[in-house]
Amino acid sequence: MNVTVEYIVITIIFVAIISSTTYFITNTVNTGIVHISEQQLEVKANTLLEKILLTPGDPPNWGANTSLSPSDIKSFGLAKVGGKLYELDIDKVLRLNTTGRAIPRNLCLGRDDVLRGLGLDPHEYGLMIRIVPAVNASLKIRSNYTYAIELDGNPLLSYRVPKVFDLMLADYSFKPAPNANVTVTYSISYLELRIHPFRIIKVNRVNTTLTVSNWLGKTRVDYGNWLSKVLYPNPHEITTYGLNGIKIIKSVKITVQLNYYTMKNIYVFNIPIARQINEKEVFNASIIGNRVYISKKAATIPQNWSAYAIEVIPPYYVISVNAERISEDDEFYIYELEFRDPRSTSLDLIIYRPAPNENVWINLKSSILIHIDLMPVIVFKTGEPASARRVTVGRIVDIGGYTYYFELTLWSVEEG
Repeated sequence: MNVTVEYIVITIIFVAIISSTTYFITNTVNTGIVHISEQQLEVKANTLLEKILLTPGDPPNWGANTSLSPSDIKSFGLAKVGGKLYELDIDKVLRLNTTGRAIPRNLCLGRDDVLRGLGLDPHEYGLMIRIVPAVNASLKIRSNYTYAIELDGNPLLSYRVPKVFDLMLADYSFKPAPNANVTVTYSISYLELRIHPFRIIKVNRVNTTLTVSNWLGKTRVDYGNWLSKVLYPNPHEITTYGLNGIKIIKSVKITVQLNYYTMKNIYVFNIPIARQINEKEVFNASIIGNRVYISKKAATIPQNWSAYAIEVIPPYYVISVNAERISEDDEFYIYELEFRDPRSTSLDLIIYRPAPNENVWINLKSSILIHIDLMPVIVFKTGEPASARRVTVGRIVDIGGYTYYFELTLWSVEEG
């Protein structure tokens, strides 16, 4: 009886030892496999990062060439042809299909286009590309300047533009950026009415201020004196024949250039102003090369309306260039710029009812303002990672002479 009990106990202990050993070996092997998998994923992510940043793709000029569709792009790369190391082509970046940007389907690169161009199977891998300024800036308005016009005691229009504002600066990890050299370019573009003889003049005014951020990464700028000169006289009471010299403001921008250690960045703030009921602002547009694409969901644009573009070239220049509507399809109006300066950082397309005629005042106020940020924050995703197992790599890059942080996240779909 005792012998039987001893055998039973020994058997139980033996089974327990075998089970524990099997569990330990299995767990160790699985951990090793996971570790190896993550290492392989990191190696692949770094290889893809270098391919994207150091090769122009095939064909090399696929960015600004609107005759090339995504299916024509055999290899995906963002490097600028003839550029320096890690310099990216702005038009290639802008052709990525990101949320909130209006771009024709026959031009934008989607999930399958990018994965195919990188030689990745969409059933095996997913990725996310994020491109953000290396130095971040935010603006807080402290007070406004008001430009108001009345006709025979009745208000015609009133515009409020920033007079005093604070700038808050931080690096891409959101830490304050003290002692940054800041160049602020304040630009106002307007149509000015002249009578005897009747004509409309396009006017761009610009002023530049140099400042330095404090230890909290903040700086305050006051443009009150300059605005009082630019928008003078401020006609609170005028007569019908006193419309001469009236300014119909079409665009207000504050462009901030930052130099922080070796990083150089730029931010463009489009300032909304109090507009008349028949004026409209549109942000749902994009630009590839010299062509502007405006979503028909955002605005209805009459065929015979005139157009011109305002390009901001900081720190000292704002230019006006002619624009012409060349075509349209079911989704977009397409305009072509006479000239696009490669140094420009933002662009506004002004589309307005032609004048002169008997309703000149109404015509001047009837306009559509199309805002286009030539280098928005880019977030491109092929999907959502189903697993926490992913790898993120990145590096500093140059786009249009400014410093950005390019981040690539890669994950394995099969492991999700």
